[in-house]
Amino acid sequence: MNKGFLTTVWILTSSVLGNIITSFIYNEVKKRKAEEEAVNYAKKTGKPILNIGCRRRLFNAGVTVHCDIKPMHPNVLYCDAHNLKQFKDKTFSVALLSHVLEHLENPVKALQEAQRVADRVIIVTPKPWQLTNWLNMDHRWLIRHHKNYIEFIPLYRGKAII
Repeated sequence: MNKGFLTTVWILTSSVLGNIITSFIYNEVKKRKAEEEAVNYAKKTGKPILNIGCRRRLFNAGVTVHCDIKPMHPNVLYCDAHNLKQFKDKTFSVALLSHVLEHLENPVKALQEAQRVADRVIIVTPKPWQLTNWLNMDHRWLIRHHKNYIEFIPLYRGKAII
C-alpha cells in the first residue's frame, strides 16, 4: 500500500475527528453559557424559565419548565415549539432554545411563539461551518447570526415553509 495514501487518509480522518470534537466542546460551552444567562435573568425577574426542545437535557435552575415535542424524560412536558398554546403570554422570564431551531420546519414561527410566552429569548445554534451540521440529517437549516437579524439557510432535507 502507498505510504503517501495512508498519510493522506490519516490526515483527513484526524481533521474530521478534530472538527467533530472541537464542535462538540464549542457547543457544550455555548449551552452552559446560555443556561447561566437564563438563570441569572430569571433570578432578576422572579419568573420561571421555559426550556424548549430539551428532550432530556435538564438543568437545575430553580423553577424551570422543560418541554419537547418528543419528551424523553418524565420531567419533560409535551410542547410544539411552533405552537405554545398551553402557555399564557409573558409567563416566563426566558425561553431557551438550545440546538432546536435548525431542526424545525418553521423556525421563525417558533421564535415568534417564544417571544410571546417569555420576556427574553435565548437561542443557541451550531455554527454553519461545523461539520456536524452537514452530517446530522435532522438539520433543516444552517443558521447565521448577524448583528440585527438571523439568517436561515435551507439544507433542503425537509419541507421548508418560510
